[in-house]
Amino acid sequence: MVEEEKTNIEFDKIAKRLEEIRDKIKKYEVLERETRDTIKGYENIERKIRDTIKVLKIIERVIRDTIKGYEIIERKIRDTIKVLEIIERVIRDTIKGYEIIERNIRDKIKEYEVMERKIREEYEIIVRKTPDKIKEYEVAEEEGKEVEENYGKFIPSILLGSNSREYQEAEKLKQKLVEKYEGMKLEDVIEGEELKTSEGVCYHIESQEIINLKIINPEHARKKILSDLKLINGIGEVTEHLLKENGYKTIDDLTEHPRFGSEAKRFLDIMDRCDASQIIDWIGHRFSKSHPLILYFSGLLNKEDFIIFDIETMGPSKSPIILFGVARISGNQILISQYLLRDIKEEPAALTVFLSHIDEDSVFITFNGRAFDVPYIRDRLAYYEMRGDLEKPHLDLLYFSRRAWKEQFPDCKLNTLEKYLFGIERKDDVPSDLVPEFYETYMRTKNIGPLIPIIEHNKQDLVTVANIFSKLHEEWG
Repeated sequence: MVEEEKTNIEFDKIAKRLEEIRDKIKKYEVLERETRDTIKGYENIERKIRDTIKVLKIIERVIRDTIKGYEIIERKIRDTIKVLEIIERVIRDTIKGYEIIERNIRDKIKEYEVMERKIREEYEIIVRKTPDKIKEYEVAEEEGKEVEENYGKFIPSILLGSNSREYQEAEKLKQKLVEKYEGMKLEDVIEGEELKTSEGVCYHIESQEIINLKIINPEHARKKILSDLKLINGIGEVTEHLLKENGYKTIDDLTEHPRFGSEAKRFLDIMDRCDASQIIDWIGHRFSKSHPLILYFSGLLNKEDFIIFDIETMGPSKSPIILFGVARISGNQILISQYLLRDIKEEPAALTVFLSHIDEDSVFITFNGRAFDVPYIRDRLAYYEMRGDLEKPHLDLLYFSRRAWKEQFPDCKLNTLEKYLFGIERKDDVPSDLVPEFYETYMRTKNIGPLIPIIEHNKQDLVTVANIFSKLHEEWG
């Protein structure tokens, strides 16, 4: 019994111990669940913190983008202010310019009034002192009636606006030449040949002059053109500034731009084809026909395609052209061809050989040729019902010269530029508006003397135009 009681006691102890262990296990299980719940809570908190961090990063990016947007707006506002300041200065300068022009016009009107009185007084003196001269014109008019009917009336240059001193000097020169070349033949004095064409004959004079022609380097010219983003429609000063800040430095770069890409590609295509007509029209449309970029573009063309020309006429429109001057560039020389009318009937032949110089790649270079020479030649072709392609790329240096030097020289006449740019002052030269009278004297007397300064005048004009073209490249290049 004792042994059984002991065993029972032991079993009770073990049972209590097991019960205690079960209680502890339960407590540990409860603790484990609580720990797991706590961990889950921490995990939830961690996820919320991560989500919060993501939101904060998004907010940070938005704030940065907003700051950049404000900076861009600020730059745009600053650029706009600068543009407005420039516009304000331009307007002020324009107003000042108009005031100066107004004063100059008033001064000119006064000068013309004084000049008009002097011309009237001197003309009255000439009429009183030289009645025979007037009779001479009347006789010439009667004898030349047939020529007048077909080709237009010869008008004495004193009635065309030459100032009296210039006219008197020209008269002395003409008289001296008439005496000097009395009895001489043209071919004995001016080396040339009679040129036969399908339209008749004219007199052909060839000469050449050394010229140091300076043309802008083609690579530099292309780089200069493509760096001006304003050539693309829709891009002004401010937009160009912003585009360049964003890495669009050239029109090449703009090909990838979502808005300006297609037109940039079209411009580059024309540039690659070196289409002179389209490029000149494009630049002229965006800026002006005298913009330096057009001159830069001429640096990409072949010098051999340049045609420099100048004409001498019998005066007003619809009168004959008496001399065509054409110059081509070959190396360091300028090759000059002049086609002279020994008689008015030779004009169709001279027109024909002039047109023979023009081909599909020709580029005209003139001085006031856009307003005078080309329309005049077109009228003469129409008069004879002849055809000729005069729709060529045209660099009229008068307008480029005004842009380059109008503030430096008294005016931008050819003789003025010749004097100030190259130090040339012509001697024994016939002024352009007195050419008709010199040629009229030749026609009436058949004395070749008055033709000499006309030919030399035309040749010198061609050389000077070539030199001005070179000088513009030198200054703007």
